Parts: sequence; structure tokens; C-alpha cells
Amino acid sequence: MPASIHVHEILNHLKSNSMSEQALSEWVNGQWGASARFHTCSQNRLSFSEVLVFLRRRKKILEQAGSLVVNEARICQH
Repeated sequence: MPASIHVHEILNHLKSNSMSEQALSEWVNGQWGASARFHTCSQNRLSFSEVLVFLRRRKKILEQAGSLVVNEARICQH
């Protein structure tokens, strides 16, 4: 089983590259493959679609003009 990737990897990419959900999905698949699993400070073994739900629910990402952007005020700094 591949190692789990911290969700901050996705957030760090979005900080400098706001993009659509589709473009982000393609980037994630290109980086780690469709079966990649992610973790947060509080959750493990998340699929990419579960990551998006988590990030939206926690307001860590927002959609602006069709692009996902990071809500810096909601990101933990570790």
C-alpha cells in the first residue's frame, strides 16, 4: 500500500496555483495516482474526493470564479 500523503501537499500547491476542481484532480492523479490516500491532523486514509469534502466543510478551500483557492486563515501552521 502506498504511503499516505498529508493534505498540506495539496494545499501548498493550491496556494501558488489556484485551479478548477478538475485541474486539481488531474494534478493529484499525475502526482500520486488515482488510488492515493491522504491524511490530515485528524483523519486518515482519505480518497481525493473525501479530501475535497473535508477541505470544503472546514472552509480551508473556497471557490472563487470557478477556481479553488486556499483560505489561509483556516490553515494550521505545522
